[in-house]
Amino acid sequence: LELPEQKEIGKYGRLHLDYLKAHRKSHMSRHHEDLEKSFTDEQKETVEKFHDCWSEYMSLAEASIFEYAFKLGMQIAIETLAE
Repeated sequence: LELPEQKEIGKYGRLHLDYLKAHRKSHMSRHHEDLEKSFTDEQKETVEKFHDCWSEYMSLAEASIFEYAFKLGMQIAIETLAE
């Protein structure tokens, strides 16, 4: 499976995309649906795997951030009580 070559959309392309996301959600969802219809089964499977991996990564990142914040909070509490 090869990914298509990505082109930089530039400042105005990003602004247009931001506008579409904010004001034309139905248009974006139709475009997304049309794009998904053009995927082969292998491409659909790859996208699903990517989403699964991304979800796993985000849950690990959130757990890691929570653990760090908890340890930092405990350290601050211990230092405050020691004063």
